[in-house]
Amino acid sequence: MKKIILLFVISFLLFALSHPALTLTGASNGLMIWFEKLLPTLLPFLIAVNLLQNADIFTSALRFFPRAGSVMAILAAALPGFLFGLPVGAKLTADFTEKGLLTQKAGNLLLICCNQLSPAFVGSYVMIQCLNSPDLIPVSYLLLYLPPAIPVVILLARTALAKDNPSPAAADRITTKKASRFQTLFQIIDASILNGFETIAKLGGYLIFFGILCQYLENLLPLSQTANGCVMMLMEVTSGIHYFSGSALPFFPKYLLCMTALSFGGLCTHAQTFSVISGAPLSKRRYVVAKTVFALITLLLSFGALTILSR
Repeated sequence: MKKIILLFVISFLLFALSHPALTLTGASNGLMIWFEKLLPTLLPFLIAVNLLQNADIFTSALRFFPRAGSVMAILAAALPGFLFGLPVGAKLTADFTEKGLLTQKAGNLLLICCNQLSPAFVGSYVMIQCLNSPDLIPVSYLLLYLPPAIPVVILLARTALAKDNPSPAAADRITTKKASRFQTLFQIIDASILNGFETIAKLGGYLIFFGILCQYLENLLPLSQTANGCVMMLMEVTSGIHYFSGSALPFFPKYLLCMTALSFGGLCTHAQTFSVISGAPLSKRRYVVAKTVFALITLLLSFGALTILSR
């Protein structure tokens, strides 16, 4: 493994030195995506989530409602994961699993299902800006979010109906521990902002790195325009969708490719997810396999829905 990493690093450095213009363009593209789209939309939510955790809002609520503790922990990880965009869902799931508020089995399921691209990104950027199809926003939301939402609803129902619904005893331990670390409101705010910027900086680094890779692949691989777009989508979904938006590809296959890429997320989003769940007892391999399965499901559903709507 070390030899493979060393070979990749050497190859990357050689490409960067021999193609400085491509490297600069790719880095600039990744930086602009981070600065214009990710930073203003995701950073406030990351800080807000950190405030809730550092102020013990989640664990305090679990203490007051012990019988519904597991259900509340699932909802606290699932709802932000669907609404705010990745990697908020992954970060919350990893934190709750490490603290014992979620079982490892529930954590793995929530990581797979609730770590999604945000509805705001899908609706405003993809459907309106890139595909110019605002009328397809409601259908696209159903196609993307309904399949992963079904297992979460089943998990919630099974947890709520379980007779041995455990009380989150970990909440007492966490609250006591946190009280000694965060003595004042300003310390809580400082820690939340710092953690939010640390997370968003990691995401920016991955965007710049994969932006450079996309630029290399687009210009150096002898592929057709469609094949280039597919490779870029696999690497970094935002760049790939933007690439296809200006192509001459008919709308039907363009929509199918975009929906499949949105469901899978791209290797860049996988790397971002793995960076925020580092240290948590969650399966990365299972996450990639499940995201691939959901991408195929979304592809089939999108094909059927678009066929019906185009009649």
